Amino acid sequence: MLTMNRTKQFLTDLNLPSGDRYDLPSSAARFPDGGHYRIEIPSVEGPAAMEAVIEAAQHYGVPLHRVSQGSGMMLLTEAYRMSEVNFVTPFEYTGLIWATLWGFWVFGEIPAWTTMFGAVLIVGAGLYVLFGAKSPDVHAELS
Repeated sequence: MLTMNRTKQFLTDLNLPSGDRYDLPSSAARFPDGGHYRIEIPSVEGPAAMEAVIEAAQHYGVPLHRVSQGSGMMLLTEAYRMSEVNFVTPFEYTGLIWATLWGFWVFGEIPAWTTMFGAVLIVGAGLYVLFGAKSPDVHAELS
């Protein structure tokens, strides 16, 4: 089981920051509401692209504040467009399982019994919809 300290050490061993970089200089420029300017690189797809972004930022002396990956939601939307909702939705619920496992492995979190009970209900309902529920034949009702 990874603890937060082991995770921070792992990041440090990779020469990555182990936490927020508040020590970096801030821009004096501000938005009209007083917020700081930040540099964000959206939709970096994969480790090779992430490495290239970090190398380019270091080469040009550009402080990065956030790098994100955004294709997951786009792909999920495409799955809903191309398939039946009752087929895709149970796969989306697997996010509960993955979030629980990541929380345990990375942060050492143990979910409360109420969380586990709720997850079992949600996953069970999703499996019922996927394998057990029969969709009504709308065309038969209309004819």
